[in-house]
Amino acid sequence: MEKDHKERLDELENTKRLLTRYDNQLDGEKREAAYRALDEGETTLAQALLKELARQASARREDAAQEEAEFEFKLGKLAEQEVRWHDAYTHYNRAAARHETVDHLNAYSRMTWRLAKGDEAVAANKKLVDLAQADHGPESAEYATQINNLGEVLRAQGRYAEAETLLKQALEIDRAPLGVFAGQCAADGTG
Repeated sequence: MEKDHKERLDELENTKRLLTRYDNQLDGEKREAAYRALDEGETTLAQALLKELARQASARREDAAQEEAEFEFKLGKLAEQEVRWHDAYTHYNRAAARHETVDHLNAYSRMTWRLAKGDEAVAANKKLVDLAQADHGPESAEYATQINNLGEVLRAQGRYAEAETLLKQALEIDRAPLGVFAGQCAADGTG
């Protein structure tokens, strides 16, 4: 029992020391209230501050990952302009891995295509299809474009049945607005 009490006091003191390392990132009143509560054996306020510090750390990592991705993307663009495909591929791959955006994935996909990295090209294009569907919907021109691109990648690999299905689907999506337009023209006598 005495050992448990000692361990509890040590843990409370360790928590206090940990919070002290981040004094400059914490609201002074909250910090002092948490210290007083820890001295009394209460951890609720300290837990709230630790959660706040964890959120701050996560946000810093996310910002750092996005910033690093932008640097890699820019390095990829420069390498691509200089026709250094393997360097561009490496930088675009890193950019997409650190912060997956449509621009980063498009560039990475383009390089996988140029370097004949078939499986990677398919995977990157599938991600682009998923992003287009999530961002623009399954009836959008953006979605049709990404389905078409995936179909072309599959066609280039000799996967004709899969490619045909996707290419037809992209064509149907692109034609759908024309069907509505043609129907309207017929209805009002302008077509």
